[in-house]
Amino acid sequence: MASDQKKGKWALPTSLSAAGLLLLSGTGEITNAAQPGQKTPPTPKVAEDDTVKQKVQALISEIKTHLAYIGEVTRKTDKAEIEGHIKALGSEVYHEREKASKALIDIGYQAKPELMKALKNPDLEIARRAERVLETFRPIDAMRAKKLRYPVIQLGRYGALSKDAVPLLIEVLKEDNSDLKWQVATTLWYIGPASEPAVPSLIDFFKDRDPKVREHVAKTLGAIGPGAKAAVPALAGALKDKEPDVAKAAATTLGNIGPEAKTAVTALLETLKDSSNDIETRRSVAESLAKIGAEPKRVVAGLAEAFRGSEPNLKRSVISAIAKFGPNAKEAMPMLIEAIGDRDSSVARAAISTLAGMGEEAKAAVPALKAFRDSKPSEDEVIRWGKALTEQIRRQAGTAVEAIEKTKGR
Repeated sequence: MASDQKKGKWALPTSLSAAGLLLLSGTGEITNAAQPGQKTPPTPKVAEDDTVKQKVQALISEIKTHLAYIGEVTRKTDKAEIEGHIKALGSEVYHEREKASKALIDIGYQAKPELMKALKNPDLEIARRAERVLETFRPIDAMRAKKLRYPVIQLGRYGALSKDAVPLLIEVLKEDNSDLKWQVATTLWYIGPASEPAVPSLIDFFKDRDPKVREHVAKTLGAIGPGAKAAVPALAGALKDKEPDVAKAAATTLGNIGPEAKTAVTALLETLKDSSNDIETRRSVAESLAKIGAEPKRVVAGLAEAFRGSEPNLKRSVISAIAKFGPNAKEAMPMLIEAIGDRDSSVARAAISTLAGMGEEAKAAVPALKAFRDSKPSEDEVIRWGKALTEQIRRQAGTAVEAIEKTKGR
């Protein structure tokens, strides 16, 4: 049976509005909560006490009850009987195939786990008939999803305090309902780092056809942070996603994972270098390379290369990233010296500030800083920046010279 996930239909749930995710309050009222996609995952402000613990445990029990719901059971069976009927679905005798299909329908939802496996059977007749039988379980799937949705959303209200629910939420991710899967991912987002055990299950959704799904999962992994290191290869692959929002989310998440994402440095540098990529994606890449902090010499050189010919926003992100490498930023010295006279005042100020913070390592930039400090502002500069800002930047250059010279010989 082709699930919604396989069809790429994990669309934005009807329970979400443009203003943000909708959570149910303790009284059952719907309230707005921050939407995944913001830089910092929302952290529900709930104090841990016995009442909260009891509520979380009650919700966990409710999920267990709903996961056990399989509709009406007319008779009990066992795995061996189910497997026997599935094998018969491929019989050469039409009557036997029909009989097996009917038997599996009569057994009902109890047969679903084995039927799901049968979808991958090399015998196409078995796979096709298994899919048909699974279609008859749709009403039960819908009922399970309806019952599960409320406790899943409620667990999100308690953030990290719902960490004991993670194993069950992983089970809920297997449900054949796209809206429910989205909501589970959102709750895992709220739980944060404690959702680490769900990482393998979340990685699978990078294969989804819907870019909103891929973006949402990338951001959920970002909320997990370093614990999502198993997702680094998948995230590195997502940097090549045709949808800019997915690539940007993947880049940002790699930065949230931090040093554990060092194996993605090559992929990040390739993304940064490719000028056809979205500017915001490349900015996120620059920021994440700084957070990862690996291979400083190579990364700083790559950042410096990306600076040239870029627009101001990317230039600022590149300089900001280089600044985080401290003394190791000397590989970018020619670029930083060049940036002192950039047409964009914010770029020039960022470069001067970075050089000042490098101390003695920036001594090669002192002549350029002094020349800029002592130079007469051009008419073009005054028009672009204004007289006050023009003078302020030159004073900043002078202060940078003093900061660098004070560190000499230390």
